Parts: sequence; structure tokens; C-alpha cells
Amino acid sequence: TAPIFHNDLFFSGLYADLVDIYAFDHYSVTHFDTDWRHAPGVFSVIDGVEESLRPFCENSPLMVAELQAGWFGSWC
Repeated sequence: TAPIFHNDLFFSGLYADLVDIYAFDHYSVTHFDTDWRHAPGVFSVIDGVEESLRPFCENSPLMVAELQAGWFGSWC
């Protein structure tokens, strides 16, 4: 009875017809060698998330499964 979700890396609708909740991943900041706060387009995906995601989940909630900056890096 638990809902099943799929988080897609892009807004491509993969498995949207097979899951209860369609979600996506977004990594807003991927370059840390510059000041990301002034980089163009950093938050443009988030600003348009409902417009982009709604066609894949018309009858379910919007879900951002991963919204973060960066990825795993070793400490070595």
C-alpha cells in the first residue's frame, strides 16, 4: 500500500506511467571554482519545475527527490 516513486535525472517522463509518484533529481551547482550565487541559470530549473514536471504527474503531487549541490567526493 506504499506509493512507489521514480526519480528521473531529466524531465523525460521515464516510468511515469508505472509509478505512483514521478520525481526528478537536480543538482543546481556543479562547479565550485566560481561564485555559484551569481552564475546564470543556477535556479532556472527550480523556477520552472511545475511547468516541466506537471505533464508527467497530472494526478499526483510534485516531488523533487534530490535537490542538492555537489556529489560524493573522497576526503583523500
